Amino acid sequence: MPAILIHGVPDTHRVWAGVRRHLERTDVEAWDLPGFGAPRPDGFGSTKEEYADWLIDRLEGVGEPVDLVGHDWGCILTARVASLRPDLVRTWAGGNGPISARYAWHPLARIWQDQVEGDRFMAELTPQGFAADLVAGFEVPAGLAEEMVRQVDAPMKDSIRVVKFVDCNHWPLLQRPQRVAIALEEHWQRHPSLRGGDHDRPADS
Repeated sequence: MPAILIHGVPDTHRVWAGVRRHLERTDVEAWDLPGFGAPRPDGFGSTKEEYADWLIDRLEGVGEPVDLVGHDWGCILTARVASLRPDLVRTWAGGNGPISARYAWHPLARIWQDQVEGDRFMAELTPQGFAADLVAGFEVPAGLAEEMVRQVDAPMKDSIRVVKFVDCNHWPLLQRPQRVAIALEEHWQRHPSLRGGDHDRPADS
């Protein structure tokens, strides 16, 4: 069974690149959500349920339960998918996407949760300013911050709607990719159905 990695916002599958380099298994795929480096289907409104349905449809095409992993918005979506269709998921892991009402969202998420301020922020967003904010406010390495903001285009902006690492900030995938990879490998290996032969499938993204 493959491992499927789902990004958050404002990311694409590229946010998983560092983690994937440190993973031992090779049957790993990182998918782009509609509007985030991938086209949106006609009539797609970028709601939570539409994203969950899209993920379910694509997971059904895999043909076997997967090791599902999500970060940020991808964490929330994959948790929703796992709760709706546990038959599609062998294991689930998620980070930086808490569902507790007491969670204090990071400043950028709080802006996006206000429709007026969120739309204004995205309309005025500049790559240089956003990259600087990521470096200063979230401790994302400068080169990776610049790569991230290069992927932020009009469809991605329009798709962002209201709707265990103590020395890390919101993007451990970029700040501590090796530690994230180790944690995932340990998580997968705790399940006896995972055999060495299952790791031989090549990744397609």
